[in-house]
Amino acid sequence: MDYEEFIKSMKPEEAIIWKERERRTPELTQEQKTRLRGYNREANLLMYAASWCGDCSRQAPMLKKMVEIPGEKFKLKLIDREISNELQDELKIMALLEYQ
Repeated sequence: MDYEEFIKSMKPEEAIIWKERERRTPELTQEQKTRLRGYNREANLLMYAASWCGDCSRQAPMLKKMVEIPGEKFKLKLIDREISNELQDELKIMALLEYQ
């Protein structure tokens, strides 16, 4: 989903948190904007996220601001971690390893 679709799919109380964190996200500096505008290739950013995740609610608004600068060249899509148990297992970060 794109960022706005992801927000709309959340529980209202989670969406409020995300919107507040988006509002408080600092603006990019002029140097950062210039660098992003100078990027001449397309970039597709995928974020594996959960609406209840605090880290996600802080990082996604920053990524959203970054992809808005170069315009159509950059796209941000969020993958809801709750949609697939199989994908959750595949993308675990701190999973316990099983030794045989």
